[in-house]
Amino acid sequence: MAADVKVLFISVPGLSQADINSGSALFMQSLAEDGDFATLAPCLPATSCTSHANMFTGSRAQEHGMVADAFYESLSHEVLSRPQYAGVVKGAKLWDLLKARESRALTALLFFEQTKYARADIVITPDPVVMEDGGLISHCYSRPRSLFAELERKLQWFDLESFEGRDDLQYSMRWISGAAEYVLKEFNPRLTMVRFPHIEYAMTKYGPGSREFRKILSSFDAFLGHLVQVFKKDGDPAAVVVASPYSSCAVDKAVYINRELRKVGLLSVQHVGGREVIDFEDSKAFAITDYQVAHVYCRDESKEQAAELLGQLGEIQAVLGAAEKHAYGLNHPRSGEFVLLAKPDSWFTYAWWFEDYLAPSFPRQGSRAKPGCDPLELFMEQGIGFADMPTDTSLVKGSHGLTPEFGGQAGVLLCDEYAAQELRINRLELTEVFTLLGHILR
Repeated sequence: MAADVKVLFISVPGLSQADINSGSALFMQSLAEDGDFATLAPCLPATSCTSHANMFTGSRAQEHGMVADAFYESLSHEVLSRPQYAGVVKGAKLWDLLKARESRALTALLFFEQTKYARADIVITPDPVVMEDGGLISHCYSRPRSLFAELERKLQWFDLESFEGRDDLQYSMRWISGAAEYVLKEFNPRLTMVRFPHIEYAMTKYGPGSREFRKILSSFDAFLGHLVQVFKKDGDPAAVVVASPYSSCAVDKAVYINRELRKVGLLSVQHVGGREVIDFEDSKAFAITDYQVAHVYCRDESKEQAAELLGQLGEIQAVLGAAEKHAYGLNHPRSGEFVLLAKPDSWFTYAWWFEDYLAPSFPRQGSRAKPGCDPLELFMEQGIGFADMPTDTSLVKGSHGLTPEFGGQAGVLLCDEYAAQELRINRLELTEVFTLLGHILR
């Protein structure tokens, strides 16, 4: 590779090879034809936070600690769901190593989770301010501090509802693309990394192959094409890599693990303001859900009973204990005593209540307020304050979390002709994305 080659890395979770060849992604199809592509083998769980940590550290969850998008912290008896701060991911990241080698090389991280306070030169990540009434002020953490205000002046208001998939996905894609274009022009980073979550949102809301999904796919493809054109405009040595760490399955069943644990007395609740909330301290077992994967946390004396119960649930295809967690790189203190895998047509809901009127109302701050990840957030009505979440699980049309050996869908990596010089095999593990990008930047 030439000295000081610039790299544009785009993460678009949920995208599959079939989507690229569907006729709705002509730019990405031409990118692969002119350059190259490879299958990306997902990890367990095939969800956003774990997958990005794998790609950016070159290690697995047992080392970097992101065992799921949501996990339980036993010391504080609370759930961390999509934590934003960078320190939650252990180990040196790609941008850290580049900076250590080339102190003048600028790095930019745009709209990734776990990047607040990251040691990159340019950072933008959603960081809403929660008001006393549970309402939100749409806001982003940024470095430099003035960057977010400058972007709002140029691109108008940053809409958190749109970014988190509850409102106009087109608006959010346009905002992210515009922000990335501004960063490329104003800062000219050596490494620019951008995350677009919209394909995953569209797959969850509308299902694979639907007309609505293809419309979002086509729009993303157009935004991507424009962004790549801006990136390569000055003629400097430049490489483009587009990665989807996993794709989605069509689903039509929800699995209520916590209700099953509660039926046999393993999960306990408290009554607060006429609603029911999980009593994490007194519960003998409970599940923190992550789409098609769930971590079950148990007291030692309840492990056998919990394992027997969970093994009998028809929608669960695997209960991973200590040996299996080790084999799949999930043997970390943050992991549950058991890791559950749903069947490909099913997903896990965290719900523990039996009557909807007893369900707690959550602040409108998305999944960060909940004991697990909740695709039903995508169907929440807009508003301020606290919200009763939708309870109709049939709304969810797609999910993810499984690897292909368990019926999940592989991801895909595309690169232009410049980056293709370093792509010498047609199947990569997620940790090898770290190596590929390192070779291009060397």
